[in-house]
Amino acid sequence: MRGLLTRELREWDVEFEDLTRAYHRMLYVAAVMDEPLSVAEMRYLLIARWKSNTDEASLRKRVALGVQQNELKWRRGDRYTLTPDGVSHLAQIGGRIRERKMGGPRRPRQAERSRLGGGRGRPDRRGPGGPPRTDRDRGHQSPRRDYSR
Repeated sequence: MRGLLTRELREWDVEFEDLTRAYHRMLYVAAVMDEPLSVAEMRYLLIARWKSNTDEASLRKRVALGVQQNELKWRRGDRYTLTPDGVSHLAQIGGRIRERKMGGPRRPRQAERSRLGGGRGRPDRRGPGGPPRTDRDRGHQSPRRDYSR
C-alpha cells in the first residue's frame, strides 16, 4: 500500500467522535480526505487516525451500500470518493447531532419505539382489542387432543 499523502478537509462541524454508526464513520473518512481512497486505506485511517477498529469485509459491505445509495462513487483502481448526496447526508447527520447536543427534539430509541407500539417491523397489536399472539390464546384445539379413543 502506498503512503497516504492526504490531508483532512473541514467543510462542516461534524466530529468523528459524535458519529455512532459505522456507516457514518466510513462516510466521514471519505469526506475529510482530499483524494479518492481504497477500502484498505479507509480501514487504515479508521484504525490509525480515529482508533475505530473495523474488519475489511464489513467495510467493503458499507462501501458497497454507499455506492448503491449514490453516496460514494467508484473511481479507477478500486478507489471511492464522496458524492454530493453523501455530503448532504453528512450535513443532515451534523444537524441531528447539533440538535441533540442543544437538547432539541430527538427520535425515541428502538426500545422506546417498540414499547410505544411503533418502530420497525409489524405494529405491536397485543393488548386489548388486538389479536392474540398464539393459536392457544385463540382457543384453537389440536385435532388429536384426546388420545384415549
